Amino acid sequence: MEKLGEKFKHVLHFKSDNETFMNVFDFALTSTKTWEESELLLKLAADKYNLDDSIPSNYRNFYKRITELAYVVGPKDNVSLPEILTSPQYPLDVTHYNSKEEFYDALGKLYDEFQTQVQNRDPGSFNKNHPSHKTLLKMNDLCQKYLQETSSEKEPIQYLQRTFNYLKAFSRILYIEQNSSDIITKQTNASFFDIFDFNRSELTGKLLFERHLDPTEFEKYFGKLKLDFLYHVVGNCFPTINLHVQENVTVEELYHDNMLYIPSPSIIVYIQKRNWLLAFILSEMYKVEGIKIDISEVRLRTFFNYLKLPKIQHLKAIFEKNDIIAALQNCISAQKVRLYLRQHIVEPDVISIQSAHSNSSEEVLETGVEMLEDAKTTNWKSLYDLIESVPENQMKKKPDLVALRDMVLVNIVQDGFESEYYRYTFYITERDLRIDTIFNNLKRWPGKFASDVIKAEVSRFDCLMDSKVETLRDWLKHIELNEQLKTVFDLKSWYKSYNFCKNYPESALEKILLTDNVDHLLDFIKLYKPSEDTLCNITTTYLSKIMDLNIPLTKIKTILDSLPFEHAINTCHNLLTLLRNLEYLQFIADYLNNNVTDDLFLKNVQVSLKMLTVFNATDQEQLFCLINEPLSILEVLLMNTKLDKLAAILEVLNVPNQDYSREIISVEKIDELLRRYAEKSLDFRVITHPNPRLLKTPEPTKLLQSFDSLSLASDKKQFVVPEVVPTKEEWVQNDEVVECMCCRQVTFSMFSRRHHCRRCGRVVCYACSLKRMLVPTYGDILVRVCLDCFAQTCSSSDKSDSNASEKSDLPSSRSFVQEYWFLNDDPEHNKIIREEFSYEHAPSTSLCFSILKYHSKSVEYPKFLLEQCEIMLKLLQPNKEPTHEIDYLLVIKMLKSLAVAAKMVSAENMLSSGTSMADRILSQAELLALLAERGCLNLMPLVGGQNLYIDPTVLRRLRDKLLQREQWNLALEVSTKAGLDNSGVFAAWGKSCLKAGSLLVARDKFQRCLDRHNQYETSSIASRQSDLYRSLDSLTLSRSRLSSRISTSSTLSTENKPIKDPPLLHEIIEILETKTRTIKSEVLEKAQRITISGSMSSLNQIAPFTVHTDTAICVVNRIKNLKEIVSGNFSFAEGKKVNPYSSKPSIDPIFYDECVYYLTKYGTHLSLLEFYVRHGDIHTALLYIVENRLTTDLFVEVYMKCLKDGVVNILQEQMSRIDSSLNLWKDYLRQLCRQLEKHQLLNCLYQLQLYIGDYVRAAMTCIRFYEENVKSFTELANNMTHLYKGEEHLKQVLEQEQWVDVSVDTMSTNSKDSFHERMLSNPDLVMKIDTKDINKHIDTVSRQVEIVNFLSRCESSGVNTRQLLTDLISFKDSNFTNEKLTIPILFGSTADKIHLATMAIVAGRSVEEGFQLATNIIEDFKLRPIKVYCLAGKQFAKSERYNGISQLVNCIKSTGINDSAVSDMLDEMLAQAVGTLIKANVTATKVEELIKLIKDRAIKISAYIEAKQLKTAYFLAVKYKRTADVRRIQREAELLNMPAIKALCQKVLQTSPSTSHSKE
Repeated sequence: MEKLGEKFKHVLHFKSDNETFMNVFDFALTSTKTWEESELLLKLAADKYNLDDSIPSNYRNFYKRITELAYVVGPKDNVSLPEILTSPQYPLDVTHYNSKEEFYDALGKLYDEFQTQVQNRDPGSFNKNHPSHKTLLKMNDLCQKYLQETSSEKEPIQYLQRTFNYLKAFSRILYIEQNSSDIITKQTNASFFDIFDFNRSELTGKLLFERHLDPTEFEKYFGKLKLDFLYHVVGNCFPTINLHVQENVTVEELYHDNMLYIPSPSIIVYIQKRNWLLAFILSEMYKVEGIKIDISEVRLRTFFNYLKLPKIQHLKAIFEKNDIIAALQNCISAQKVRLYLRQHIVEPDVISIQSAHSNSSEEVLETGVEMLEDAKTTNWKSLYDLIESVPENQMKKKPDLVALRDMVLVNIVQDGFESEYYRYTFYITERDLRIDTIFNNLKRWPGKFASDVIKAEVSRFDCLMDSKVETLRDWLKHIELNEQLKTVFDLKSWYKSYNFCKNYPESALEKILLTDNVDHLLDFIKLYKPSEDTLCNITTTYLSKIMDLNIPLTKIKTILDSLPFEHAINTCHNLLTLLRNLEYLQFIADYLNNNVTDDLFLKNVQVSLKMLTVFNATDQEQLFCLINEPLSILEVLLMNTKLDKLAAILEVLNVPNQDYSREIISVEKIDELLRRYAEKSLDFRVITHPNPRLLKTPEPTKLLQSFDSLSLASDKKQFVVPEVVPTKEEWVQNDEVVECMCCRQVTFSMFSRRHHCRRCGRVVCYACSLKRMLVPTYGDILVRVCLDCFAQTCSSSDKSDSNASEKSDLPSSRSFVQEYWFLNDDPEHNKIIREEFSYEHAPSTSLCFSILKYHSKSVEYPKFLLEQCEIMLKLLQPNKEPTHEIDYLLVIKMLKSLAVAAKMVSAENMLSSGTSMADRILSQAELLALLAERGCLNLMPLVGGQNLYIDPTVLRRLRDKLLQREQWNLALEVSTKAGLDNSGVFAAWGKSCLKAGSLLVARDKFQRCLDRHNQYETSSIASRQSDLYRSLDSLTLSRSRLSSRISTSSTLSTENKPIKDPPLLHEIIEILETKTRTIKSEVLEKAQRITISGSMSSLNQIAPFTVHTDTAICVVNRIKNLKEIVSGNFSFAEGKKVNPYSSKPSIDPIFYDECVYYLTKYGTHLSLLEFYVRHGDIHTALLYIVENRLTTDLFVEVYMKCLKDGVVNILQEQMSRIDSSLNLWKDYLRQLCRQLEKHQLLNCLYQLQLYIGDYVRAAMTCIRFYEENVKSFTELANNMTHLYKGEEHLKQVLEQEQWVDVSVDTMSTNSKDSFHERMLSNPDLVMKIDTKDINKHIDTVSRQVEIVNFLSRCESSGVNTRQLLTDLISFKDSNFTNEKLTIPILFGSTADKIHLATMAIVAGRSVEEGFQLATNIIEDFKLRPIKVYCLAGKQFAKSERYNGISQLVNCIKSTGINDSAVSDMLDEMLAQAVGTLIKANVTATKVEELIKLIKDRAIKISAYIEAKQLKTAYFLAVKYKRTADVRRIQREAELLNMPAIKALCQKVLQTSPSTSHSKE
């Protein structure tokens, strides 16, 4: 502070010594409220004042000034210090304050003098020298002097002087044409200031309208004063437009418009010159005659339309029915509305009418018509329309208007005279009033509306949850239920249904139970709570019946819970025996489990139900017999290899994680079952050690006497079925037979297994044992029998029984539930099934693993697999001669699979012994596989004793034998045990040979890589090499690509093609495609002449063969070229040839055909075809497709590639060369067209259709181009080129029928050209239609051009055809939107044609303009005219084009149809138009005008009923004695609450004969 004080002296005032003074002064400035408080604090502050006056400071100056001013102003005005500080009337300077006070004193004296002078009313006239004028000028001078002293402005504005000058100038209008100052003076000494007593407009009105002065003279004076004279003139005759209304005023102020002047014609003419719109409004408002104003201006038409609005028509009632005044109001006076309503509410009349309605018919002397004429009731609807027309923002500010509207709405609802009067309840604003109205009237309302209005009330966002709302909720439940139950009870209203349920619950429940509607039952029980005795009527039969209807379980549980407990439990027990629906069975079981004591049967049922969830309904029906035996269900699945169902069951059961009783099901029981059937899947029925002396058939004495016929003697007898069924011990043993004893054509092997006939015991093949029949010792089970037994048994039985048996015995005709291997609840049956069971395709490791897949990971799993491996090792024991029944390679493969699986499972179970044994088996299996593949398995040394495993000594002995036999590769593989995959080695070997030109070696090596199943097979090398060299020979003899293709495809199979090309194949083709140099013919001929002889060992024999040595032709060719270079011959060097149809260089034919070989053998069809196309051999590719009958998808791929490469024309040319009729390509072309159509490649499709000659479909494609993506008919008109092109194609079809194509047969063997004729297009490919239809389509094109040109002209004239089309469609589909709209054409549906015909009528400026075009469309396409006319009538009605309806009626009458048909069409059209107008709430006058045009009496009466004009309908019905219509009118009057009409109808019906009803 000291440092700042040295620099800024005034800071020293803020030291702590002055803190008390400053705080007191600050408190006085801010917190005091009276002058006494401020004076005390100022005195206290003065006592504490110790500021240094020698230091200049703004703070000190402020304190001095405010203190001085406070002591002057405070006592005088009794104001506090804060008020003095904040008030703008107190300047913070005493001098200025005193000067201001002196000024106001002087000004006050002058003003008092001025007032005295002005108020002086001495007799006299208008005085221009009135003394008040001088006084005003003195006041002006005083103000001017004061402002100059106090204001910073140099020349302040002299407002008083200006006012005086204005009044002086304005007073001149009093002397225009005559002295009219008496209007101002009223015979007194008046001054200019008396003009202020009059409004300018009022004064102008008195001069113009009362004194009838010329307004032209006034205009220039008003112009000098810069005033709008026209405004002042119009203000006297134009009503006030209320922007804001002042309420609670007198009647005179409320209807102040009555004080306006009526303008004269001269005034109107004057106003018209300045503002013709105002002149027109005034002339129309006051109906001034003699004034003509042009009303064709757009704004006037808009104004007239505005006057026709319902709102204006309703409001004009409170403006003396002047619609113009009503239209000009911005704010409506609520006081006027209330006054109008009080005047038009006739409460006593309403009461008298109601009381008259309650009188008996005997007391009423007047007819219903007289009652309606005499009754004076309040028109509540008109009063509601008036209040509803008040602007919404004004209604929000006027709660009394809202309450008034609510009162009117309540009376509308209570009176019930209006159509659907009850819907006005929604508009009642006050909550309690609305709810009370609902309570008072809901019993007589329709149930649908009653529920809707209650829902709306209880779901309001401002809904209060009080007792009223709760009562409404209760009523809502009753209403919704009884609205549905009234049809069940055959009652007319929900309230009657409510009383019926409440008073007679037992009868109501009985009727509800007959409907099977569970929702009704549940709601009834919940709302009416019937007694327990009544609830016992819900029986097992009812529950079973509703469960057949798939009722949700929650509802079933609710029903059971509502029943008495004992009754519910007994019902559930009964349902458990009746139901066959799994879902409901599970539900009932769970329900019983939750409510009664558990037992074993219930647990079995629950487990079985879980299992049955994975089956379909048919399977469940068959398995319900095993519902108490869950394991038997699993066993059935294993027998029939339904492992997918087994997996689903195990997943559902989740046995390891569920607490099932071990007596029911356990993991151990499931594993045991799986192992048993996995062992059956590996069952080998072969002879491992055949007897050398084995006979092909057993001795005749082995079986029964009838078996003598089986001997092979020359005099063999016919087989006879034994009389007694042999036992199993009496069957022919397997090792005694090597071929089928029935057909003797099948030799048994691993794949042709032995089967025993259960009737005779013979061993037969599969084909001879397909039949099954009942055999006495096997009960009711169909068992396998041979064909002989079946034939002899069936021939002796009845023919019908034979047919039935044959049908049931065919395995192919059985479904799963009818499988042969099926268990049931009969133990004897199940025992026989288990004994008879065997897998048809055993042995199968895949089936074994599929079964064991569901085995638990226990030690029993690997033990079982190792046991099966040992069984297979016994089959592989070497013999001197191999057994032909055993496929050693397959057994070894199965052995490997089992060993690998055993190893993996042993590792998982930490079973080291199992892992080591599995490794040993795998090692031995690898060795045995190598030997078996080479046919050297018999070379394996015998293993001594019971040991099944090979030791190192045996391996050495085997190696020595192989070396002695020169089996080098095999010896290498045995010594190294071939542990690694050699595919990569052989692949590199093959590629090296391929680059060198050793094609045969390369083929061999690649075959080992690409064909993994035969990569070590050498038994067929001789034949394979011979085939390859035959292909090579064909290449040498003929270098033609075609012959190469034919020879190659003849030797290489194209079947079993891979799904995807091997990656190695792409590398092979890439290497071969680089061989673009030509191989010399000398090199190929030399390689062909070199042959060697040798031998190759097969499995059991040695066969001599001759094989060509493989020459590295690329290397030899390169050496040959080098020799030529050395000798100086350079002419051999040929450049790379380029195919004219391909961008790739041509390769030598030998390499080309090598590519074809690899692609044919190892590649897919597509890769080979792409190769042909890539090298320009499209013709060859097409021939390949045809010869191999490839799928259409491959042809599509080839076509798309040609399309991409731009050679599709070449492809089509080659297709025509192969088959000019294209009959060969019809399936491919059809699929191609579908593909192009699917991918919307319309231009490609169109080109293809032209190539095929399918001009009909080409025309259809042109039509698609024509209508594609158009949004209007103008765009359709712009697309006419496509339409004309389609017409040309149709004409081409007509021309085709008269011409044939004469083409040269290039495939003919004759040297001369041979010609043949054919149709221009293949009839199997093209769409054929008769000439009549073609001409019809051509006419349709012409008609389409006409309608599009017509509608496009309408669009150019401003018609919105899209909106028009949307309106037409919305008549049928109310949810249709403009976004879904598509422009219709005559080639579309019938609906499109109807819409176009309708638009032709409606879119024109008049109906006659397009009616003929519509008639042509109707006749061309045989449309129903009434549909078109009714749709047009609806549209005219919707758009309020009533003259259009009249024109349409006249046009229909002129069509020439017989009069009755025309009348019927007109009546139907007019009836639908009336219906449209009624829905649009059009005025009754317009509706009645259309109804009068209807001629048919019934339709006319119905139209009046629909329009709610029941009085007119009643008169017509009585006039024409239509009793049925009178009855309809009575029902409608009852619904509309029109008691007078109802009484009239009743009177007519009572007096009319009863027979007239049935007659009508």
